[in-house]
Amino acid sequence: MKFSAVSTLVCVLAPMLLIPAVRGDEFDDALTSKVSSLNIRGAAVAYFDASKGMTEPIVRGYGRVSSSAQAAKVTPDTAFMLASISKGFTASAVAVLVDRGIISLDDDICKVLPQGYGRPMCRNPNYPNDAITWRMMITHRSSLKANIPEARDSFGNFISPSYGPSGGYTVDAPAAGNPTCPLDEVIDFYRALLTNDPAASTDVGRGVRLRGGEDLDWYELAQSNGGMWKNYRPGSRKEYSNLAFGYLAGLVELASGQSFATFCRDNLFHPLGMYQTAWFRNHLPDGIREAVPVEWYNNRFEDVGHYCFIDYASGELRTSASDLARWSESMLNYGAPTLWSKGTGVDIMTCRERTASGGQVNGCEFGYGWAILDNSMKGLSSTEGWLKSGFSSLDWTDGFWHDGAEAGSQTNIVILPRTGVYVAVVTNTDMNSESAAQQLTRTVVEAPLPPTNSPPSAPTPPPPSPTSQQPPPPTGTCPNQTEFLVKLKTDKYPDETKWTLKRGNKVLEKRGFNFYKKANWEYKESFCIPSTGSFAFKIFDGYYDGVCCENGSGSYEIYVDGKIKKAGGSFGWSETTSWQI
Repeated sequence: MKFSAVSTLVCVLAPMLLIPAVRGDEFDDALTSKVSSLNIRGAAVAYFDASKGMTEPIVRGYGRVSSSAQAAKVTPDTAFMLASISKGFTASAVAVLVDRGIISLDDDICKVLPQGYGRPMCRNPNYPNDAITWRMMITHRSSLKANIPEARDSFGNFISPSYGPSGGYTVDAPAAGNPTCPLDEVIDFYRALLTNDPAASTDVGRGVRLRGGEDLDWYELAQSNGGMWKNYRPGSRKEYSNLAFGYLAGLVELASGQSFATFCRDNLFHPLGMYQTAWFRNHLPDGIREAVPVEWYNNRFEDVGHYCFIDYASGELRTSASDLARWSESMLNYGAPTLWSKGTGVDIMTCRERTASGGQVNGCEFGYGWAILDNSMKGLSSTEGWLKSGFSSLDWTDGFWHDGAEAGSQTNIVILPRTGVYVAVVTNTDMNSESAAQQLTRTVVEAPLPPTNSPPSAPTPPPPSPTSQQPPPPTGTCPNQTEFLVKLKTDKYPDETKWTLKRGNKVLEKRGFNFYKKANWEYKESFCIPSTGSFAFKIFDGYYDGVCCENGSGSYEIYVDGKIKKAGGSFGWSETTSWQI
């Protein structure tokens, strides 16, 4: 499941200013043409390259969110399913536990299982005395098989009873037995799959009748496929395993005492301002635009529909290009200190594989779930062509990447912290080309850059106490220009607020998510802007609930030469005020 083409190659977050550059330029032309030629229904990209002098990321959307001719357009804030790129985030949750001393990477996973669950849940029966460690799980060396087994229904047709209500890892084995999403009782499922414990029970695939008329029994299904463990010593060999990464969600829950979705939200996503990211669709913000998985089939687009699977931690994460830019930006600083220590950040991006006896491995591929890069890989025949052609001139030290594919999803991401480069590509189409996301990645880095915007000016320090509610008079500090003033009173979640000020298509000033730090505080910032033109001020809230009134009595006011233009606070995702001078 959540196939990846990863081959034998395999912080204090600065304010993220995810404002698309002027549209309709040569960059757009190149991407639009490539999306069309690859038969991609919808795609979004996030790109930054400090070596080219870029001062802000390019974050853009192309195509449509579904097969319908009337479907909405993809935007940078459209949520896509990441497929196997999800594994890097799952392993990053493990990194948080390690960094905080809750677990050690070489701990036996048996340690977190509840008493009475039995060693079959954490031991390869062929090697019952060998511990399965967290390190083995995140580096594909656990000896667990690749995937949850398929089954045959009462008519003899192949089905995927771990999926629902649509989808399926292969076209020939559609989802069965799970009419609603999400599927999230991971430990219960793995207990039913890996053990013959009579107390084990799962709702996954409940009611499915198999060939011969018997009800689905996950343990019996596993045994009919030779069990869920490979016949080699844990740690001695590397074999890509969706099954292992799906299991990690349940193990993280046991170690942390939180649901996996909540743990990731609180410790990975929200600290970086990734409010458009969630493991389950019902956890995404209300009103967010979602890309429907689509297949290119019989020379036309057909909707697969939204779906889920029980080993969701191996490929079901949903996010936007805007949020991938926030993640990638933090990884340029190794995620430190916002998510973890610098040492842990380096560990994530460098080899974590070990042999069964704890020694170094030859041809290491994986850090914490990510496929690692270093400069020695540039000359290897196994290194993929899109990497060689698009990134060979850059420093690959501490770099990493991953791709992914699922029904109606192809994705790719590469991050090079030493050079200050990242590219993330998400699409909602498959069955068109096995390398569509990689080809689009190459087009991103080769396309002509659009005009870039200058960095924002430094903020005015906040006042020591709330200011008067009277309109502030002009300061007289903008000779031959116009003074623009923003007064923002934050709610309980100040990091969810950002804004932009444009003159025409040019961004004059902006503040990104995570810029404002103090809750229930009034900020006042003054800027000098041109005295003529068409202007637009747009304020956003990352959690789609404005700055008033569910989470405090926040508000904002904007002034032009001392005259109020707008006062508000309750606006959902965004609100725009336009004027002409």
